[in-house]
Amino acid sequence: MTLLTPLALLMLLALPVLLWLALRPARAQVMDVGTLMLWRLVAAAVPVTARKTRRLELLLWVLAAAVLLATMGAAGPAQASAPPVPVVAVYVERLGTSGPEPELESVRKRVQEQFSDAQLHWWFAGDAAQLEDLGLVQAIAPGPPQAEQAQFLAASAGASLRVMFVAEPVADAPAHSLVLPRVSSQRQGVVFEVRSEGETLFVRSGPDQPPKVEGASLQGASTRGAEVVRQYLARGGQVKVSTATQSISLSRQALGVGLGANWAGARHQALLAALQPALDGTTPQVWLGTSDASPAVGISQGQVQDLSSTQVQVDLQSPLFQDLPLASVNLVGQGRVLAPRKDWRALAVVLRDGRVVGDLAALSPDGRVLEFANDPFVDSGLAAAALLLDNAIGLVTGTRASGHQLYQRTGDLLPTRRQALAAPFEATGSAEFTPGQDATRSFASWPLLLAAMCSLAAAGLVARPGAGKT
Repeated sequence: MTLLTPLALLMLLALPVLLWLALRPARAQVMDVGTLMLWRLVAAAVPVTARKTRRLELLLWVLAAAVLLATMGAAGPAQASAPPVPVVAVYVERLGTSGPEPELESVRKRVQEQFSDAQLHWWFAGDAAQLEDLGLVQAIAPGPPQAEQAQFLAASAGASLRVMFVAEPVADAPAHSLVLPRVSSQRQGVVFEVRSEGETLFVRSGPDQPPKVEGASLQGASTRGAEVVRQYLARGGQVKVSTATQSISLSRQALGVGLGANWAGARHQALLAALQPALDGTTPQVWLGTSDASPAVGISQGQVQDLSSTQVQVDLQSPLFQDLPLASVNLVGQGRVLAPRKDWRALAVVLRDGRVVGDLAALSPDGRVLEFANDPFVDSGLAAAALLLDNAIGLVTGTRASGHQLYQRTGDLLPTRRQALAAPFEATGSAEFTPGQDATRSFASWPLLLAAMCSLAAAGLVARPGAGKT
């Protein structure tokens, strides 16, 4: 309990004034009478002690209570409670997709030192156990940085301050937020991409500290800002790339190709060699020259018909004709057409007078088998045939042959480019927040109400009939 206006207690000085007025001797009243003998006899008969006694009337007590209650009300009695502890919401961006988070201890130390008196609520898409001893940790769905930050901002709307530890500066940071760099120094030599183009490997990493590569020879390197791209030539079936914190293995996995009876000509063999396929018993990932397996690219599947005075119409929206020079592609070389089939999707058709004569290329309902009525890989130009085959394999398998990497990566998941190249930047925003106010509950109205009631009672005592008469 506390008093909001303690100086109001000076009003209590009115109590001794009231008491003094009540105890003052009454003035003698002069009355004109015919003789004083009778009153002298009365005065002599009254005891001395009785003449000196003063009776404190009810009116005095009522007035004293009114003064006391009014004084307490004016002083403002209230119940005060401690101010609420400010809540600081902290978002920590991940620097990896698995394993211990780098420089997480530095983040913990900076937050503890700067906001030691605040209640910390953490938001983290990684392993929450790495932060759970520092306060409430709330998991958010892993995703792109912008998506994670949006989740954090929506969930921490009631916090006194938001603190965001991120790999790159945040544009248009919200009010009452502080944006800090996730790392205290530029990350060095972190590999974030390894890909192959045939026997050539490309390794992208951060600056300095080149990775250790076994099973391949360095061919060259180039820089793009803080990024370094190193080119290696693989020497065997296994390649290992390692850094201080990463271990990445690559194994040679050629595209498995199965051959049908129709894939036997010299042009067919030349196109097959360009794929660098695995023909040593590996389970085929695609079949060429037959439609009896799946996924497969069948050729010469149509029946010969008279195609004079006809036009060819192709589905230009289909991936089969992506980036393909149609002028160099011959789909009607052998004069064959496929009979339209229910649920099959026609990708190229032959028209006569606006009516369909037959299909030149059709895709099965499950999208796993592509049939050509003729053999465009022999009848078309070599460059166009190679691109058509690349598109056809991509259509039935989901990955174009040119997109197949000869060396497949295993081992650690790689961080993103943003995570690998994280570097310090100038902090933005402010660390100041409005401290919580003391919560008070005032009780002044009750004593003031009672004081008013006592004042009304005193007025009633004064106004009653016979008041003040002796």
